Amino acid sequence: TEVPPEWQPPLELPVVVTPTGLSASLPISPSVVSESATGFYPKGQGKIALVIDDVGMDGPHSAQLLGIVPPAVTLACLVGGEATQTLAAKAAAQGNPILLHLPMEPQGTNTPLLGPYGLRVGMDSPTLAAQVAKNVAQLPTVEGVNNHMGSRFTQWEAGMQVVLTELAGRGLYFLDSRTAAPTATETAAEGLNLGLAKRDVFLDHDPTEAAVRVQLQRAVQLAQKRQKQGNTLPVVVIGHPLPATLAVLQADLPLLQAAGVELVPLREAVR
Repeated sequence: TEVPPEWQPPLELPVVVTPTGLSASLPISPSVVSESATGFYPKGQGKIALVIDDVGMDGPHSAQLLGIVPPAVTLACLVGGEATQTLAAKAAAQGNPILLHLPMEPQGTNTPLLGPYGLRVGMDSPTLAAQVAKNVAQLPTVEGVNNHMGSRFTQWEAGMQVVLTELAGRGLYFLDSRTAAPTATETAAEGLNLGLAKRDVFLDHDPTEAAVRVQLQRAVQLAQKRQKQGNTLPVVVIGHPLPATLAVLQADLPLLQAAGVELVPLREAVR
């Protein structure tokens, strides 16, 4: 997933408290953290919908991911990945919800990364509809879609309206990864019978264990804040099958459960 240069963390974030003895600027061994980071994740009820993007692009890391995450974690699979079909089928069999990770045009000059089924600004409506159909056909088990990159395309209201209309007609929901701020998603969805969700926290725009851990702590604090305020929507967190992210999830997911935070499928964040 693209994280454009202008990206800023969401505004609705509580103050991050780094526990004594842990530096947010240096890599941390997961084994050390799991033994010594008592209190890093404060206790309190809350819900997090964790989504892992780019599943299938890196076969070994994606396969490792499936052995780490519980069935509540939602996996966004990218059509054309070296192991997408095999891993998507395995993930669905073990109960993980599956999203289509739909390539959309970013800002800048990275459009070749979109592949043959990517969506570009300026495509006519029939072409956009056909591209969506081609992508969905590759992953018959999907329940929703989110954008891969898309910091330019998601700001194009007319194009997003075509895409969302296609998804609504198939009974699929859309997760706005919010690689641009603002996007045209909510405006484009007006009048459609379509479920929407939006990303709250990126885990690994800085792909070090320390940074990923701090972002996960932010997500926990935000989830607990919402719960106290009576907001029933889980916090939507997006990460990737990167080595640092896998290490943190393997070490820290049990700590979240012990703190009182529940992992839920993304569909619970759809409204």
